[in-house]
Amino acid sequence: MTYGENCNLTWKAALLGICLLTTPALVWAESSAEYLAEGQAYLKKGELGAAIIQLKNALKQDPKNKIARKTLGDAYLLRSDGAGAEKELERARSLGVGMSELAGSLGRAYLMQGKADDALEKVQLEDGFSPSVKADILVVHANAYMQKSQPDEAEATFSEALELNPQAVDALLGLGRLVAMKQQLDKAVELTDKALAINPKSSEGWTIKGEIVRQKGDLTAADTHFDKALSLRPLSPPALLGSAGVNLALGNMEKANRAIDQVLKLSPSHPLANYLRAVGLYRNGDPDGAAEALQRVLRNVPDHLPSLQVMGAINFSKGRYEQADQALSRVVSAQPGNIAAIKLLASIQLQLGQAKKAVEILQPVQAKATDDAQLLALLGTAYLRSGQNAEGIKYLERAAELDPQAAGVRTQLALGHLASGETSQAVKELETAVDLGKNVFQAELMLTLVHLRKQDFDLALKQAKTFAEKNPDSPLPHNLAGAAYLGLEKTAEARAEFNMALDKDTRFLPARMNLGRLFEREGKLDEARQAYQSTLKQQPSHLGALMSLARMATRQGQEKEVLKYLQKAWEGNDGALQPGLALVRYYNQRKQPLRAVSIAREMKARHPDNPQVLNALGLSQMESKDYHAALSTFEALRRISPDSPQPLYLLGLARKALEQPKEARQYFEKALVIAKDHLAAQLALARLEMQEKNSDAALRIAQDIQQQLPDDAAGYRLEGDILMQAGQPAAAAKVYENGLKKAESPRLVVALYIAQKKVGKTDPQTLLVTWLKEHPEDLAVRAVYASALQEAGNLQGAVTQYQKLLAERPNDVMVLNNLAWAAQQLGQADAVGYAERAYKLAPEIPAVIDTLGWLLVSGGDVQRGLPLLEQAVAKAPHLAEIRYHLGVALYRAGQKSEARAELKRALDMDDSFTSAKQARSLLNEM
Repeated sequence: MTYGENCNLTWKAALLGICLLTTPALVWAESSAEYLAEGQAYLKKGELGAAIIQLKNALKQDPKNKIARKTLGDAYLLRSDGAGAEKELERARSLGVGMSELAGSLGRAYLMQGKADDALEKVQLEDGFSPSVKADILVVHANAYMQKSQPDEAEATFSEALELNPQAVDALLGLGRLVAMKQQLDKAVELTDKALAINPKSSEGWTIKGEIVRQKGDLTAADTHFDKALSLRPLSPPALLGSAGVNLALGNMEKANRAIDQVLKLSPSHPLANYLRAVGLYRNGDPDGAAEALQRVLRNVPDHLPSLQVMGAINFSKGRYEQADQALSRVVSAQPGNIAAIKLLASIQLQLGQAKKAVEILQPVQAKATDDAQLLALLGTAYLRSGQNAEGIKYLERAAELDPQAAGVRTQLALGHLASGETSQAVKELETAVDLGKNVFQAELMLTLVHLRKQDFDLALKQAKTFAEKNPDSPLPHNLAGAAYLGLEKTAEARAEFNMALDKDTRFLPARMNLGRLFEREGKLDEARQAYQSTLKQQPSHLGALMSLARMATRQGQEKEVLKYLQKAWEGNDGALQPGLALVRYYNQRKQPLRAVSIAREMKARHPDNPQVLNALGLSQMESKDYHAALSTFEALRRISPDSPQPLYLLGLARKALEQPKEARQYFEKALVIAKDHLAAQLALARLEMQEKNSDAALRIAQDIQQQLPDDAAGYRLEGDILMQAGQPAAAAKVYENGLKKAESPRLVVALYIAQKKVGKTDPQTLLVTWLKEHPEDLAVRAVYASALQEAGNLQGAVTQYQKLLAERPNDVMVLNNLAWAAQQLGQADAVGYAERAYKLAPEIPAVIDTLGWLLVSGGDVQRGLPLLEQAVAKAPHLAEIRYHLGVALYRAGQKSEARAELKRALDMDDSFTSAKQARSLLNEM
């Protein structure tokens, strides 16, 4: 474009601007009025969308058109947009529209947003208002009282409105709604009919009548009334929602969905429309779609109880029991008489293993639901699972009387008899359930399982075969038959049945798992591993497969694999106790108690009242030396298990660790009052007596244990230990020998070895050698033997034994550590390699850090060794030997003053530690 062309365009634009500025304003005012007229016409025809468009056009042309503002506000009310209506009506008011014209509409806008207080405070009666306007305002106030759950004030205000204007349709309809809430349905219909006689074209009137008739149970008539309301006002959200709800109940999904679609088109986040959409989707088998719709409801109305109830049902069906628990708990708390929600919440508690909570939920309402077989069956099941078998059987028998054809109740009743030890009665109930011939799959399954449990393998096999005939396409009967064959020690037949189950369904994982266990039992570890891995390909978080692989890895000493599988099992099975407890044990055994505590705390958050979890947490806190926390945990365990001796015993341990022997004794004694033969408490009390030098009392306990458990090593070991403490190793050795004659025990062997060594027996190692010939798999005794050889200076023999241990436990930190020392003393090049392996496995253990650091320094690598030794001293400042190693390292690094200080500290702490002589020599040299 040239400069001249640009100038020409600029001149034309300027001229156009002048023309525009001089155009009469009256043209735009007339255009605004035309748009307003068109909008009003559309409103009369019920075309709400078109009306709003034209009214907005009117306001674009003339923002000060107060009639358009007021009309647009009324249109927003018809669309149920309270906020939009309030905005436009307030602007109309600012433009000069009087409250006599605005009061009713503005009040409804406040109410539509739940602003009951604004409706009462900002919409007031004035002396100059006409009776009809005053009546409208009183109707607004009455509806505000209804929102505030003040029905008496609402009724009085509606009546006052009718005194001012007996023809006030809204007052009659409001009063009709109010008496309907009081279940006075005939009177409600009478009031609604009176309103409709005055104004038969009241869409709201037909909608309210539809709701009242729906409450009376006449869904078809209700649908007709909603249709009438919609014929008068096609986009009325209350009428559309009423129609949707009725048609959902009638099963007319297409009509219901059309109504819901229209509401959501007007207001995509409308809570009730989204709730009804969720109900429809849930009934049609789309729980995920239903959950999305419910989330839209709960984002806007977090306490919408019907939505919470359906969301709870969806989460329950999906196995998300914690989320279901949260939702249903809120519903039941707000509606303690909601039986459907109560039954679902109780079912959730049973799935979470919280049977006592299920009883607490169901028991208060069972008296009001004496004819509800399902509720009684749930309560009976909850009592069974909480260990109250008699109560459980009582309620299940009542449920069976109410619904004698319910095979499921018979099956639960059978479980109750099983739990009470009444196996024959259980079999009878299961056979009755099977004979009923309806929904008896579980009963047939249970009957087979009962025979397996009783070890009636022939009967179990017979029942499994019958089960298979009735269910030819199911893999389950073949899996049960395989289990029966295993009981009969017919492994070939068992394998064939498991394979038949997989032929029926290649994804039937129980059979694949059973094949894996069968291979594992036969020592075919590669085949077992393959079976478990195949299971994981289908279900990556399969708990049984992951735990089986962890077990195999443990036996083969594959530490990293053990941890890998346990972590996968824990992370992939949210809330599962088995992997969590296994991880806690794993970390505690490897001296990593803080990690154990972390896992145990996570479990406690999910299972706050589970005794196993509290036990694991408390013991982990003990391992981490957080004795006060352990005390608190064991107190919690005691509260939920008041009749068990175990919490008292554990409380005693915690008190003892806190150096409170008097309190510890009290707890041990209380545990023994509950169970006089509680072995752990007996041993703990005896050790406490030993600590306080009460040898006679300790011996009495040892003799009691020997009498109650004559073939157990515990009593003999305790007596021997008491004699050792009393300085009688010869007498102790005799007791240990006597114990070994009655109970083969590695601990007694080690104790006898120490006693013989103390007595001065020529070759106490002979005992260890003899034991290992007879028990070559005993790694604990072999470790003691290796240490004994190392102590005796037989380094090559020690290395040989450590290497045997390492072949079985390749990641045993202490074996690697001790092997490193022995190999270094023999001048073997792989000594540092062993130390590095130990350090990688346990970089937090001071002794392991010290070994690697010292071997590096001894080999001339001071640069690598010195920081490690500094780290070891920081972790174990009380060990003189480690300080000596650090002093030597500092000396070799040229830091003589620092070296001298460390060596002096070591000797000041303990002047007779292993290398004290060398420490003095080096100090003298410096």
